[in-house]
Amino acid sequence: LGKVLIAPFEVRLSARSSREPDILFVSREHQHRSDGKRLIGAPDLVVEVISDDSVRRDRLVKRDEYAAAGVPEYWIIDCRPGQEREEFLVLDQTGRYKEDERAADGRFRSTVVPGFWLDPAWLRADPLPSVAACLRAVAPGYFAG
Repeated sequence: LGKVLIAPFEVRLSARSSREPDILFVSREHQHRSDGKRLIGAPDLVVEVISDDSVRRDRLVKRDEYAAAGVPEYWIIDCRPGQEREEFLVLDQTGRYKEDERAADGRFRSTVVPGFWLDPAWLRADPLPSVAACLRAVAPGYFAG
């Protein structure tokens, strides 16, 4: 379907704006925008994990920049003790983000990565589930081992 990349990997959103999202997904049809060192233009999905010093930047500044650049889906994950919250934002027809609905089971299903979903309960589990266990749950046919 595409590539998942993690920081540090530069995303040039415009002539004046570059970011290094924590996690980004670039669909196969948009991989031509990457030269292996950076992506020129909007990724299909951006995930930012909030830290104490990034709250305003992730929730306001980056949100506006990603929307202006046309990033279709933006996930904000806040795992700080007492602040736990997830925002799953989808770009609407007006170029603004709206929070997308979760399924009845609490999962969020991506609008840009077919078949991909996230159970936010995984982020607060103690102990955290393994990456392999999560991948097996999301795509059992691909990660059977």
